[in-house]
Amino acid sequence: MSLQRGGQIMGAASTLAARFMAQPDQLREAMARNMMFGTYDGIERDLRTGLREVLEGDARDPEVLAKLRADAGDAIERAHMPEAREAAQLLHAQLLRLDQQVSSADVPQLPDALAEAFPNLAKAYVAAPSAEARIHAILDNYPVCRLSHAQFPAGQPGLIPGEPELTMRNLFTIAIKVGTDALRSDTGTALFAKIVEACERSERGVRRAGARGAVQQGDSPGHARWEI
Repeated sequence: MSLQRGGQIMGAASTLAARFMAQPDQLREAMARNMMFGTYDGIERDLRTGLREVLEGDARDPEVLAKLRADAGDAIERAHMPEAREAAQLLHAQLLRLDQQVSSADVPQLPDALAEAFPNLAKAYVAAPSAEARIHAILDNYPVCRLSHAQFPAGQPGLIPGEPELTMRNLFTIAIKVGTDALRSDTGTALFAKIVEACERSERGVRRAGARGAVQQGDSPGHARWEI
């Protein structure tokens, strides 16, 4: 099974890398920026799980909530893409409103670039009547980070800060190696299979946006909507 999965990862990653490199520069850059979400940027799985437990529980433990708030604050500093930093700031701001540490009268608006990249998030966030509902909107419509900082505390594999395109080239190379090494070790095959599949979905989304003329000179890659 691991060998078969390894072959599938190697084939899919190789094909994806070839298509990626064949794109015009601006479209390739848009793809790379889009692929960062859910791979290098996104909500840490432990944070999402912890928040769901707090929101769905009968009582809120102040210590647990303080820890989650601190983790959400740390996520702001770890974000790579501008929209990822905005999403992290938005989540942290709503967490502060759970125990009224700040006034709930002024609800932070969803930044335009984030709303354009994640239209389902924008729709759910605007319709949410409370801090709890807005947190749910973020958790339900913003991706989990697959190459999590918790799993890779020494650094996310392949990441070159500030260079999405080079980062994705590195990622494809790593995925190919994981597939090649599957005969000797199954380590990482399940994770990278999901990452490659997610990158393929992202690629299709950017291609559709490009076909509609959304990725043009001077446009933000956020015009290519991320598919969760």
